[in-house]
Amino acid sequence: MLLSLRGVAESVAAECGDKGAVVITKSDEGFRIGVEGLTPEELREALCTAIHYSFAFEETPPTV
Repeated sequence: MLLSLRGVAESVAAECGDKGAVVITKSDEGFRIGVEGLTPEELREALCTAIHYSFAFEETPPTV
């Protein structure tokens, strides 16, 4: 079943009571992104935040 990532982002935002959301998935063919309710500037800020936290996650040992 192929889901609309934009629809998934809309559902996530609604469930959390937020303005918008970004959903990113990865397949053998590459990355896909769905965005709902964010301006281009807000999307860039969200992606920069995700990049920042990717480095923080590297420095934090995994928990089991």
